[in-house]
Amino acid sequence: MLKMMKGIVAAVTFGFAATAWAFPVDLESVSGTWNAPSNGSNVTGVGTDTLRWGTGEVSCTGHLWWKTCSEGPQSGYGFQGPSSLPQTITSDDPFVLGTFTHFNNRITGESITGVSLDVFATFSTTASNSKVTGPYTFDFIHDETPNVGQECWWVFCWSVEQDVNDVVILDNMIESSEFQFGSNIYSLSLLGFANGLNEIETQEGKATSVDLLAKLNVRSVPEPGTLALLGLGLAGLGLARRRKL
Repeated sequence: MLKMMKGIVAAVTFGFAATAWAFPVDLESVSGTWNAPSNGSNVTGVGTDTLRWGTGEVSCTGHLWWKTCSEGPQSGYGFQGPSSLPQTITSDDPFVLGTFTHFNNRITGESITGVSLDVFATFSTTASNSKVTGPYTFDFIHDETPNVGQECWWVFCWSVEQDVNDVVILDNMIESSEFQFGSNIYSLSLLGFANGLNEIETQEGKATSVDLLAKLNVRSVPEPGTLALLGLGLAGLGLARRRKL
């Protein structure tokens, strides 16, 4: 009985220790698309990695017949996967899933108030078992603040044109289903902005970029033979105890 129990313990230990051997995992590629924007005028780039909206502010130079005018850039969002791929993930520590960029420009027309970013990631543990996973969804709220300030003299105040930072809020994150390599089942946890906050601000005429972080979780599925040995061992242990009684 003692020898059998030792064998069972060793088999079970081996099965659960396999989790420690679940790494490394290669992150081969990452892509993202912007979808389901709320509101906004002149919205372009839905279904791509760059979303734009509004009409760029028109600026003119020269006078009379020599006057030329041009339309400035739209406001927008962008997403890019890591530049150094493939990369090897060796633990469940956080890693960079991609980079979010907010382009804040002077525009006319209506701004979006929200949008979703769907990210797909390809993982592998060997040269021939690549798996595309996702979508992993980041939901954003957008606050296009009016470029209006206030000046006062004594008790009199009036509105003036003034640049005001626009705000992006990471409102929600939706994780995808699990995926499996061998006896290991993996899942991806979305951790949000790398700065630890859930919002960023961007000055007028500028762009702000921040990394989006994630971590890879893993659990091991015991082999059927291991589970059978465990069941036999528990049954044998119960029988041995009854005999002693």
